[in-house]
Amino acid sequence: MSLRQFRRYPVRTALTTVGVVMGVGAVVTFTTLGLGLEAAVTGTLVGDSQAVVTASTTTQDPDEQLPTVGQGGARVFTGRDVAELRNTTGVSAVIPLDTVGVTVRDGSRGYRQRLVVTPRSYFSLGRLEFLDGRPYRAGAGEVVLNEDAVAALDGELSVGTELVVARNGRQRTVTVVGIVGTSNPLARLTGRAGAPQVYAPPSLFGPRTVQSPTTDTSQPAYSWLFVRATPRADVEAVNGRVDGYLRGASDAGRLLSPTQRFDVATAADWTDRVDDITSQLTSYILAVGVTAVAIGAVGIMNLLLVSVSERTRAIGVMRAVGATRRDVVGLFLAEAALIGLLGSAAGVVAGVAAGYAGVRLLAFPFRLPLRWLATAAAIGLTVSLLAGVYPAWRAARLDPVEALRGE
Repeated sequence: MSLRQFRRYPVRTALTTVGVVMGVGAVVTFTTLGLGLEAAVTGTLVGDSQAVVTASTTTQDPDEQLPTVGQGGARVFTGRDVAELRNTTGVSAVIPLDTVGVTVRDGSRGYRQRLVVTPRSYFSLGRLEFLDGRPYRAGAGEVVLNEDAVAALDGELSVGTELVVARNGRQRTVTVVGIVGTSNPLARLTGRAGAPQVYAPPSLFGPRTVQSPTTDTSQPAYSWLFVRATPRADVEAVNGRVDGYLRGASDAGRLLSPTQRFDVATAADWTDRVDDITSQLTSYILAVGVTAVAIGAVGIMNLLLVSVSERTRAIGVMRAVGATRRDVVGLFLAEAALIGLLGSAAGVVAGVAAGYAGVRLLAFPFRLPLRWLATAAAIGLTVSLLAGVYPAWRAARLDPVEALRGE
């Protein structure tokens, strides 16, 4: 009887399931995106950078719930700080990084670009893949571009091409000596992932300088430090020593403004932060999904109430030939469950398809959220059943004699 009713009014039934489809689909889509983001960050940061400690600054209030991701900026880490950290127990290398605004000219065309100023050891630390060429040499007029920068500048640049880089009225002719791929876990930390990158040695234009509060001398200043621990060192212990130095006898601690704070973290800390963000977003999306399903439940209840009115005489016949109130309740709950099942199934399929398209567009790994597939489907089915309780109760309470007089 339920299937005949659905076939009799297919458009009305389909429209009623839209809310369930949207709610279940939203939960599945966004949990798929969240898992993809988590897998991308975990794979790039933890996979290749477990022994790396990052140091930067942020103006974010430490009491805010959402953690800091990729907010470096204040140039407070001096050359003296770099030298002192290199002598810290458990540290094998300290690689500073800064960015400066430049104009890059390829022939007659000019492009505004952020120049990434860092030693050549940055490439080995980040495990950047050289598609062509080699790292630049210290002190040489050479640069390395990533694939995005090649596409942004010309699209046909190659190793050996000469570019003109200008900053503050000064210009240098440089040679492209290497082209690297776009995958760069360290760029994710500095908020530059997926952006055109032009790398240069500090000698090209040099990082900006500040006056050291400790030595009263002019020192190069950087906005990021990447600290590599020795193979057998405890990374968390190294993280603590770096944080302790920066908050103690460092130049950076004295140059830091009152509204800023240090952000010293290991790769594992970064992945924990991403986990926190995805968990919070998942909770929000789940609330949105449940709300959409609840709105759909109103439509299901309305459909079943209309169905009760339309089938009053049929219900009376059922009761007259021996059907019990429980049988009538079961009939309408079965209809509600079937609507919920169809809507949940369609929502899961639509959510997986939308999630897959999203992670491919964002270049994240695809991870199927099996637990959330079951959870979303269970929510859709449960809410649909609850929506059918009142119409089923109302149908079961009909008096058989009055029902047979109906219509």
